[in-house]
Amino acid sequence: MVSSPSPTLSSSTSARHGPTHRVPRRPARVAVAFAVALALPTAASGATPSLRPGAIHAQVARATPTPQPVPAAAASTTTVELPTGDVVTLTDTLRGPIVSPVGPMTGGGATVYSIGRSTYAFPRSVQALVGTVLAPSLFDVRALAAHPDAPVPVRVTYAAPSSPTPVAGVEITSRTGRTGRGYLTAASRAAFRKALEKTSAATLLTNVTAISGGGGHPVTPSWPMNTLTVKTVGAGGRPVAAQVAVINLDDPLKPSLFVTTNGNGVTKVSVPTGTYEVLAAATNRARTVTALASTRQFTVDAAGAVTLDIRTATTPLVTTLDRPVSYHTVVTELTREITGKDGESVINRIEVVETGSTPTRIYLTPTTGHLLGSQRLQRFVSASSPVGAPDAYTYTTYYAHDGAIPRTALEYHSDATNLTAYDSAFYAPTGHSGAVVHQSIAGAEETRTFDTVLAGPTRLTRYVTAASGVTSGAAYVQEGDATGDHRGEFVQPAGPTQPGRVRFDGWGKPPLHSHFVVTPQSPGDPVWCPACLNGYAIGVALSAMDDSNPAHSGSADVVDGSEVGTYALSGDRMSLASGPGPANAQGYYLPGTTTFSVTQTSTRDLSSAAPIRVTTTLTTKAAAAVPLPDTWICGIGGDCSVLPFLSVDYDAPVNLAGRLAPGDRTLGLTVHQVGRAQPVGVRTVRAWIRYGSGVWRSLPTHGSGASWTASLSVPQVASPTSASLRVAVTDRADSTLSETMTNVFTLPTG
Repeated sequence: MVSSPSPTLSSSTSARHGPTHRVPRRPARVAVAFAVALALPTAASGATPSLRPGAIHAQVARATPTPQPVPAAAASTTTVELPTGDVVTLTDTLRGPIVSPVGPMTGGGATVYSIGRSTYAFPRSVQALVGTVLAPSLFDVRALAAHPDAPVPVRVTYAAPSSPTPVAGVEITSRTGRTGRGYLTAASRAAFRKALEKTSAATLLTNVTAISGGGGHPVTPSWPMNTLTVKTVGAGGRPVAAQVAVINLDDPLKPSLFVTTNGNGVTKVSVPTGTYEVLAAATNRARTVTALASTRQFTVDAAGAVTLDIRTATTPLVTTLDRPVSYHTVVTELTREITGKDGESVINRIEVVETGSTPTRIYLTPTTGHLLGSQRLQRFVSASSPVGAPDAYTYTTYYAHDGAIPRTALEYHSDATNLTAYDSAFYAPTGHSGAVVHQSIAGAEETRTFDTVLAGPTRLTRYVTAASGVTSGAAYVQEGDATGDHRGEFVQPAGPTQPGRVRFDGWGKPPLHSHFVVTPQSPGDPVWCPACLNGYAIGVALSAMDDSNPAHSGSADVVDGSEVGTYALSGDRMSLASGPGPANAQGYYLPGTTTFSVTQTSTRDLSSAAPIRVTTTLTTKAAAAVPLPDTWICGIGGDCSVLPFLSVDYDAPVNLAGRLAPGDRTLGLTVHQVGRAQPVGVRTVRAWIRYGSGVWRSLPTHGSGASWTASLSVPQVASPTSASLRVAVTDRADSTLSETMTNVFTLPTG
């Protein structure tokens, strides 16, 4: 069933795969997050079917590489509270600012204008008053982001000297006649939002005629200017007040402007000589219709006038899904990009962001004449299974149309031919709630991430658009907070998508363990060697607390921006590198060094379970090094070879709550050697288990090569009991692995 939307958790969906000792990681793609709460069934008792390692890679390995989204180097995200109490994030990217809501918006959505140097976000609850009663500058997201916690000074004009002094959404500090002064504060915004849930903004602000203040970005003219009169008309050709963008189409250095027409549908602006277009987003909430209307391109070389007729928006944008859904976030974005002769470009965009259960019907003005610059229409959809659905699922879809808007409908339908279906299982302790799935999706220019909040361990089918030029990634954070600290993160880096079904997509399945990542960040990419040496240096990248899915990488607790744990890298017992966090380092060793070792400890401390601690110690001989595979890249330079450190992946018979059911059980153990497709010379694989604080008990092990099993007899317990696992592996080259995983399972009572 679906509950009401919850606040988003801050997170990063940047790729964690790959060592940082080689070169800096590729810049993280921007994740603009909006959370929807999906109350899903919790895990039933009993063991679940095991997940097959490599199942996901087997289905995507042959995907053809496609253009990647433009990365945002040094992108920054700031959380901003609007005057209405709505919360949004502002993320600066190479493609310009992106605004995304955090939770549902008052009025069911917002319109975002990123025009010139200004970015505004107008919630629908007050949009009809913007430009008349409410100054647009109050909603200048950039200005608010510059001082996100500071009160915003405002000036109030009362309707009459006798008007009541209190003003909804404002803390009044002084009043003289019809003029008042005050501040927008956290308390006043919260009160305004609460009031807007029951009363319209127009009713709440009947005692004032204007509230002004906030930011603003004045333009200093650099050219001879012309006065342009902009008129806006709507139904029946009657003048209407509107927010509009006046876009320059022939010179990125010339200003594009955001303006508002008054109650008579008129405003005047001063613009340089050039070619222009006027655009607006107008929502008729009563008719559940939104028009993305535009004028024809026109030339301004003297004083003149232009009329934007909302009624020209006649081309419908239709997006449908193949199963019933409850919509959570729908973003419709129209972007106009102008590039100058020197290659410099400017991007202007209008976004219609809808957070209600039923998005409006979108209509656009067909393009007439030659289209200057480039134009892109994009739609992002986030939805989930409706209340009462027999199974739980989500949709994250993306559609784009480049160039002129046609006169006929733009129709996009999502079904098995253009979706990837991930049959996902999300593991977490019993009683745990509040975990978040971050699902990213991107076209060639922009990435957005939509969040699904889980009520506990669950199964969920994730449907994601699979098409040429579309990339997708995901992350699972079991517990987080607004500061960015989190516990229990697992990441699958973004990569190209293709239609089909991924039937084994487990997240967070215990036991958590250390793991060398030897899969490419995207199909077709090279593998960055996670354990290499040359004549003088060694580089090691050992992921911490991975789950059983080889497509994922995990992390220990992140506190104050750092992973909780330590590592030490040594050569013949001489320290080469050490520090906090996972082993991801480079060291220089003495000539003649024979043995290298790595020790890594990591901690996971969920509030609903016993703390997990994983300690992994590895050794290998320099003489055992193998040639660098042809498809690998060494990040430390020189003529590199691969150190065949051992690692083990686990296939445990646990349910979604990480419980081992009583009785005879079999634990799968898959041995790996870095640099080899299959291990060579595995000599011994031993395993032990400990229940609670009891003694370690040796487990019978059987197998050869990569495939081993450990047999265990799980006892009945009278109270919830944790279980710990220890594994030791050796091979003929004297490489060793010792891994201890405390509190990685639980035993159910009864």
